[in-house]
Amino acid sequence: MAKSDGYAIGFIFNRKKRSNAPELIENHNLTLDDFNFKEVKNTCRPAFLDPGRKRVFCASLGLDNKNHRIRQCTMKEYYHMTGSTRYLKKKLQQMKANRSIDTLESSIPWPKTTKVEQYSNYVTYLLRHIDQFFFPFYNFDTAKDRFHLYQGRQRTADNMVNIIINGSSNYNKSKRKNLQKNRKKKKKKNKNKNNKNISKG
Repeated sequence: MAKSDGYAIGFIFNRKKRSNAPELIENHNLTLDDFNFKEVKNTCRPAFLDPGRKRVFCASLGLDNKNHRIRQCTMKEYYHMTGSTRYLKKKLQQMKANRSIDTLESSIPWPKTTKVEQYSNYVTYLLRHIDQFFFPFYNFDTAKDRFHLYQGRQRTADNMVNIIINGSSNYNKSKRKNLQKNRKKKKKKNKNKNNKNISKG
């Protein structure tokens, strides 16, 4: 089975049934008694994760009670890495304003109610505007943007794992210096391009 929104395509396959033969991993019954503190301290780098509401995770690295590193990723940083905040602020809001979708969405009646009349007003309002405004706006034209946002979510998951293992620019000064160098290089390139365009004009 294949699904497509006009930009990306996805395939659904039937999962193969598992065989009755036991796998190798099922034969290993590891417990805490099988690990030694010295072995874990010398060979492993344990990380203790704590999810929260304002943070995606807060990790404590190491086994030392005094000198242990703390790394975290807030919800604001997560949405910035996915690119959804920049997309909502710049592109989506402009598209809604050009088609007056923002005014229509802001005047939608509140659906979370126990009153039948208020909920019926919500349903009639949607049915009145859905074919003329909402369906033409949320069609396959936004499939490209949704695909890029999906790519951003995939990259962000890898970046968060990289933050836990290697750290980011917030925790590593050498990476911070590299970012500053790259920013300076980009500024010089943009200035040279602008100067060339002005000289051509």
